[in-house]
Amino acid sequence: MSDTAPYLQRNPGPDPVDVPAIPATVGPGDTVNWHIPIAGFEPVPADPAPAPDPKPSRKAAAAPAPSGEEPTP
Repeated sequence: MSDTAPYLQRNPGPDPVDVPAIPATVGPGDTVNWHIPIAGFEPVPADPAPAPDPKPSRKAAAAPAPSGEEPTP
């Protein structure tokens, strides 16, 4: 079996699991960063890139100036 880059895997079960190859005991809901799939564990998806800020709408651009400030012409 060829080695691949490690990736996060989660123990979805209700009990801790001993993983002698790591070695570690992985608690319920805990994750490990390991390069071989662990039986019964599920892959954890990578965090998606943050969405870009939306452009201000025309209504937002035409909003009145906050109180105490003079509107610009």
